[in-house]
Amino acid sequence: MGFNELLKLFLQNNKRKENWKSHKVTKHLEIQSKLLSDFKKHLPFEFTNSQNIVTDEILSDLSQKVPMNRLLEGDVGSGKTAVAAAACYAVFANGFQSVIMAPTQILAAQHYKTLNEIFKNLNVRISLLTGNEKKVAIGKSDIFVGTHALLHTKINFSDVALVVIDEQHRFGVEQRTHLIKSSGKRNTIPHILTMTATPIPRTIA
Repeated sequence: MGFNELLKLFLQNNKRKENWKSHKVTKHLEIQSKLLSDFKKHLPFEFTNSQNIVTDEILSDLSQKVPMNRLLEGDVGSGKTAVAAAACYAVFANGFQSVIMAPTQILAAQHYKTLNEIFKNLNVRISLLTGNEKKVAIGKSDIFVGTHALLHTKINFSDVALVVIDEQHRFGVEQRTHLIKSSGKRNTIPHILTMTATPIPRTIA
């Protein structure tokens, strides 16, 4: 990649960041200092040092007035879902909802199973919405897990404060934008956490 291409990418990235900063968060979140320790007490495993560090950073982002737009990169099985669950728990503790969108029904079902295991003693209500599964209690769920079927549901996402997108390059730009915009009001958007094991240049930028 030549200098001019790098410069163009740098300028485009700066412009996107400035545009992002012009938005306000849909919901204001207060992050209590003991929130993470309360969450980890109910885990069937211990967080690694890396998970602790990135979770602290995410919780700090969630407390800001500018919506989070963070990339969480890690190999398959590295514990990204557990980190995302901690973010969802922070949203739950503030009385709001989270949405997790996966590219396939199998992956969505895996997330649903993992989250139910993590939250089984925390009274967090989780719904699964895919092309084949519709385990949804509208208005009574704290976390919605699903595929592109989430884009075509009649569920009101007005209380959504966090959108987690797994492997965003598997979704079209219009699909991602639709979900994000449906979760906010004019000039407000929810916090965004993107998870991936295989980042693409546009995602990294």
